[in-house]
Amino acid sequence: MLALLTRVLAARRPARQVALFRISVGLAVVVRGLKTARDLYLLQYDPFVVPAPLYDWAPRPQTLPAIALLAGTSLLAGATLTVGWHARLSAFVACVLSTWLHLTDQNLWGHHVYFMTLMLLLLSMTDSDASLSVRWIREGRREREVPSWPVWLAQVQLSLVYFFTAVAKLNPTFLSGEVMRSRIVTWPGMSSLAQPLSIVAIAAEFFLAFALWNRRLRPWALVVGFLMHGLIPILLTPYAGLIVFTLLVFGVYVLFLDAMPQSRLVVWDDTCGFCGHTIAWLRRLDWLAVHRFEGSSRPEALAEAGVSAVEAADEIKVRADGRTSGGFDAICRILEVTPVAFLWAPALALPPMAQLGRAAYRHVADRRHCRLPPR
Repeated sequence: MLALLTRVLAARRPARQVALFRISVGLAVVVRGLKTARDLYLLQYDPFVVPAPLYDWAPRPQTLPAIALLAGTSLLAGATLTVGWHARLSAFVACVLSTWLHLTDQNLWGHHVYFMTLMLLLLSMTDSDASLSVRWIREGRREREVPSWPVWLAQVQLSLVYFFTAVAKLNPTFLSGEVMRSRIVTWPGMSSLAQPLSIVAIAAEFFLAFALWNRRLRPWALVVGFLMHGLIPILLTPYAGLIVFTLLVFGVYVLFLDAMPQSRLVVWDDTCGFCGHTIAWLRRLDWLAVHRFEGSSRPEALAEAGVSAVEAADEIKVRADGRTSGGFDAICRILEVTPVAFLWAPALALPPMAQLGRAAYRHVADRRHCRLPPR
């Protein structure tokens, strides 16, 4: 047990993933800060809002300047956390404010606030501004690794949220669809889908609680999570808490990516101008710097990828996890570890998208002009 604890505490991971998580949490703090300012104002000045203090000793801002000061501090903490300026201090300040508001009035309470507070606490314990931050720019954009145990705890917390949320929904009221029916958008025919959607929601949350930790199931878990969190604001009336929770969840999803820097090799036809432009776009999307892009004119790159020059000239190749993919499948494998596409890229491997994608790739590859020097 001591050896396991030592390994967990000593383990490190690329700073870029943690930085993207920090940015997502920072944006969530900003959104919640705007919502908090509105809630505090209504609590004090709207006669139809009934204050519900949780503890008498927890004071609530009761003047407009005090509300503006607290909301402004929260927004400033969220903004500085997002850009990575004194990230530990920003996360700690935001965590303290979130905890205080959580205890002040039950009108300010929410599951997303509790989850956000925990994420802020973990960010205050890690070096989240070691990449993609003001400090990172000042230090010459040098990439680092950071302790992984706070990241691991964030992942565990998300799994616990999914698991216990699913368990809490195992009751006759929710299973009957009554809860979903009362909140679902009133589109024609949607009411009849309330019960099936309730069962699907429970199954999805149980699946996500465990599948995110399985390397083979993880791509499909990300797709399920993307669909579930994307559909909820459409099916239900969207509100600030949903936006905050979605930002937090997608930020934790990034931490589940197997994305060690320079761990994947991409070989492409460097005599082709069209291919050069395509690779330039893929480089821009590779925020985690996972890929090494090597031209097919380099024999060592061909040998490492296990392909010939003719094969590399015919289609793009990706070597990762001991296997080589080509063409449209290679593009999918690149996209599956890019922050802008990892949530939906695995779905491209499903029919009919896979067949259409391969046919389209082949159509373009056979008609490109490959002897123009790339710009």
